[in-house]
Amino acid sequence: MVEIIKLDITNSFEKVLTMEEPYSSEDMDDVRRRWAECFLKVM
Repeated sequence: MVEIIKLDITNSFEKVLTMEEPYSSEDMDDVRRRWAECFLKVM
């Protein structure tokens, strides 16, 4: 179960890293920062 959650978060994190318009670069930085914080908490 934990491995599945880690895999889902990893896949979602990769999608966030490749986000493009219509998001501003500032919005993308904020989302990436939040996902990175969540990702590190799970690890």
